[in-house]
Amino acid sequence: MTTGKKGDAGGVAIGTGAYIGVNRDSATPMNSSVAIGSGAGTGFRALDANKIPVGNGTDADDTAEVLRKAVLMILMLIIRR
Repeated sequence: MTTGKKGDAGGVAIGTGAYIGVNRDSATPMNSSVAIGSGAGTGFRALDANKIPVGNGTDADDTAEVLRKAVLMILMLIIRR
């Protein structure tokens, strides 16, 4: 049985400008997250005093769109071989 929160689960960000952000409470990092690609990210880069996201260039993609982009990237890498 696990009690409490595990605060050290790592995230992976690969690509120019890729980042692992924070949850809406601005204190908890997006643990066990993966961001692949230029400018890719999870969570919010930062929140202002009113918990409004700031510093994000675009709206976040939903899970289906992230998976679609990841599959396309993998296929492009395979085709280039």
